[in-house]
Amino acid sequence: MQNRIAGWLIFCQLLYVTAFSVLSAVDSASGGLVVRQIAFVRNAIGLSNNYVRFNDYVTYPLAFSSLVNTILALVFVWTLLRKRPQIDLGTDFFCIINSVYVASSAWIFGGAFFSILRH
Repeated sequence: MQNRIAGWLIFCQLLYVTAFSVLSAVDSASGGLVVRQIAFVRNAIGLSNNYVRFNDYVTYPLAFSSLVNTILALVFVWTLLRKRPQIDLGTDFFCIINSVYVASSAWIFGGAFFSILRH
């Protein structure tokens, strides 16, 4: 179950970053069309905010979901230390990838946390 949760979370994050990369490339190629459309939609639903940068759309969701990734990684490590003597690559594949992701992207969560503390 934990492996499935980690797998779906990684898949959703990868899909989100891919969509952001494509939209960023389209925005650059079209001279800001995507940003203008986002501003139009935000104004239409009453969320006008001139302080939101385009990069915030990718940074904040990944920063807030990295807490879930961290908890899943800690539970996986605790499970290995308490219940199983070894790692099974077949059943723990996404948990292993999630743990590597947490270790390599701890700066996202740390950076967002410290920027929130600074304000």
